[in-house]
Amino acid sequence: EPIEAIAECQNLVEELEVRRQSEFLHQFATDQAADAIFWIKSNGQLSYANEAAGHLLGYRKEELLALTIDEIDPGFSPPIWSQHWQAFQQSHPLTFESTYNTNQGTTIFVEVRVNYLAFQGEEYYCAFVRDISDRKQAAQALQETNEQLHAVLDAVPGLVSWVNADLRYLGVNQHLANAFNLPSHSFIGQEIGFMENSTKFYDLVQEFFATSKSTIST
Repeated sequence: EPIEAIAECQNLVEELEVRRQSEFLHQFATDQAADAIFWIKSNGQLSYANEAAGHLLGYRKEELLALTIDEIDPGFSPPIWSQHWQAFQQSHPLTFESTYNTNQGTTIFVEVRVNYLAFQGEEYYCAFVRDISDRKQAAQALQETNEQLHAVLDAVPGLVSWVNADLRYLGVNQHLANAFNLPSHSFIGQEIGFMENSTKFYDLVQEFFATSKSTIST
């Protein structure tokens, strides 16, 4: 019996050692992950943050763990967070975009992927957060460029449209839209010629050719 007891103790020690090694490896992998990782309790208190989270927001880990989610994400005031938590319990996982406040007083755009985590009798909101500020700024710059282009094309007195390789409208200028008494966005995605059954379409075609002939004859 003493020998069996010793063997059982050795097995238990080995099992605990394997668990410790496994926990260490999981902890190391989480801490070294490229994305910021937060564990958040139902009351909005941060329970865990990896090293990337500290780098993302400019905090030391102990400073982060003293914060609540509304101090990072201003959109999650306590009442809204409570509603969000209840919705999350019903429909996890979630992916959404938000803005985070950094320790330097700046605002960054982030993509947040959320999963449910149960650990040692507690429920957690496990958030994987990625900085998408560059992507959002590029999209905003492209939108501004498109708006400027639309403004120039709307100023052109003629009828202007642009299409993709599938011969579908990507857009039209305001003069063309007004000619058909349609909003300009209603052309987007439509095939060229979708207005061929319109009397107005034939009137415009005849007017175009009449103008072309008079131009050629002069």
